Formats: sequence, C-alpha cells, structure tokens
Amino acid sequence: MPFASLMKDNVEIQKVDGTQIAGLKASVQGKKIFMNAGSIVLESGDIVIRKPSIGREEHYRIVDTGFHEAFHGIPANYQMTVERIEPVSSADEITEQRRTALFKQWDEIGVDIIKGDLVNGGIRYVGGPPATRRLAMQWVQMKDAERQAKAGHHINVTGDNSRVNFHSTDNSVNTIVGGDLVAKIHDALNGGVADAVKRAELQELLKAVAASKDKNGFWSNYQRFVAGAADYMTLLTPFLPSLTALASNFGS
Repeated sequence: MPFASLMKDNVEIQKVDGTQIAGLKASVQGKKIFMNAGSIVLESGDIVIRKPSIGREEHYRIVDTGFHEAFHGIPANYQMTVERIEPVSSADEITEQRRTALFKQWDEIGVDIIKGDLVNGGIRYVGGPPATRRLAMQWVQMKDAERQAKAGHHINVTGDNSRVNFHSTDNSVNTIVGGDLVAKIHDALNGGVADAVKRAELQELLKAVAASKDKNGFWSNYQRFVAGAADYMTLLTPFLPSLTALASNFGS
C-alpha cells in the first residue's frame, strides 16, 4: 500500500514563528502523527492542527519530528511524537481559558526549564505563536518574583526610584516600595489601562489580593491578578516584587 494512501487526515501546520502551512495530509494516531515530508521543514514546538470533517479542531505540539529519509520507495517522511494541547484562538490573542491551561502546563514543567527554553527561542516546551512566548516571559517574571519573596529577603528602601544591587551591574527595573502599595498599583491601573471594563476587572482582582486571609489564598488571588493583567506587564512589573513580598505577612 502506498505510503501516501495512509494519509487520511486534513491538517495544517502552525510554525513557531507564526507561519501557517495549510492543505496538508497526515495520519493522526494518538501521540504519533505520520506525514510525507516533501519540502516542509518541521521542528519541535510547531503545532499540527487536525481539521476533521465534523467536530472540533485538534491541536498537537510536536515534541520530536521523527524525520526519516526516503527508503525503498517510501518518500522522506515525518513520524512525529506529539502531545495534544488546547487550541490557541489566534496568533495575537490568548483566551483566559488558554492562559490558565498554559500556566498549569508550565507549572508542571518548571520555571527554570521554561526560562531556558525561552533563551533558545521557546521551540521545545513553549511553542505556539509569538503571543504565547510573550505570555511565557511574563509568567517567568511572575514566578521569579514569587521565588524572591519566598526566599525571605526583606529590603526596605526610600524613594520610588531607589535600587539595591548585589555585586552586579545595575540592569534593574525600578521596584516601588513603601507607602500604600495597593493604592499605588490602583493609581497605575487608572493611568495605564484605557479600557474601563478591563480596568475595573483588574482593580477588583487587586482588591482580592489585598483582602487575602492566608498565604494560599494570597497566591491564588495573586496569580489570578497577574493572569488577568498579562497585557499590562510593562505597567505592573515594577510593583510585582513588592506585591509578592506581602506573602510574608502570613508566615510559613
């Protein structure tokens, strides 16, 4: 039986750089996908989107391309190892459901591995369109801030632009401390979030962080706030180390 006759599934490829290749045939079999290579160059982190004639699209991230050269009449082909993931709505938008799923997935992999993957282009574990990699960078920033707070370093400085460096070049982002931190963040949201509905949503999430009753509740509310504010990390990054430090108020 010719190899091509086994390819019954209609698929398209979403490359890690955002490029899309449509109109392809493949055989999707659980954690394996078989496809003629032709002139298509695949890499780990690319997304295979299966488009059944009925039902919902299925998205698979390539873990290993499994490329095989042509052999005894069988053309060059991919025998991919893949993992199924939740669909991404578009290259420029990540839904709240998708964001939550990604955060859970990255938590399971670990922040140091995700950080290392981003250094190498995010093709192994992060994958997806540029918006996904931007979100991963924001998630790493959030996790680093949490880790610093849990390490137990409590530093008080004076002035909104004060800095502390530990045997290092000053490449820091200003961290605002002192005074009413929540009020400062509230004011920053007022001045930096033009969408009134989104601004009110973030202020409610911030209020929940401030009203946390215990450490678990604090981290849960904090993560919801940061997830909701993913598009405003440039605005909020100066506040995050001081905000996460509030967790120490609840003890161990």
